[in-house]
Amino acid sequence: MKGAGVVDERAIAMDLDKLRKALSTQDWASAERLLRRAAEQRTAPASVFYNLAQVLVRADKGEEAGPWYRKAVGRDPGHAHAWHEYGAWLTERGELAEAMSAFSRAARLAPQDTDAQRNLGRVALRLGEWEVARGAFLALGPQDDEAALALLRLALETGAPDAQTRAMRRELAQKPALRAHLLKTLTRSARGRVPLDPQAL
Repeated sequence: MKGAGVVDERAIAMDLDKLRKALSTQDWASAERLLRRAAEQRTAPASVFYNLAQVLVRADKGEEAGPWYRKAVGRDPGHAHAWHEYGAWLTERGELAEAMSAFSRAARLAPQDTDAQRNLGRVALRLGEWEVARGAFLALGPQDDEAALALLRLALETGAPDAQTRAMRRELAQKPALRAHLLKTLTRSARGRVPLDPQAL
């Protein structure tokens, strides 16, 4: 008889084949059962917890996913995808401070992940954490429209000089598809000012 915590490698190999089949056919119930069995192992890697959370989301059991994302990052604090998904899970539940922390970890671990930077910026904006938001949106680069609009809002919120905000508005106004978003940005920010002449946007 095997000691507690000793993994039967043959059983895992058989379960992996079954898991691949369940995932490819979107048989979420079978995938969940197999992943829960793997998660019971003392030596289960973070990927087991992460994938179980992902399967729960796809099986419309998203409420149960959060603790598994937490277990994934507890087992492997360098698991960028788990931090990102945990941040998304927290955001959906309105736990914005915790979500910002999770997205911040994801963005630090994978600076090239534009989704992590974007979500960090969005949550930071909602919390009024202007410097965190600025760093996240700057990381997206000058060609990113959402980042350009967010940076204008941040300039308005933090009292940037009028000459700077006018230049930012003019650049955004040159993109017809962004005009509605530009007006929304100008009217949303606490210090935003919509010019009386719309041609002066």
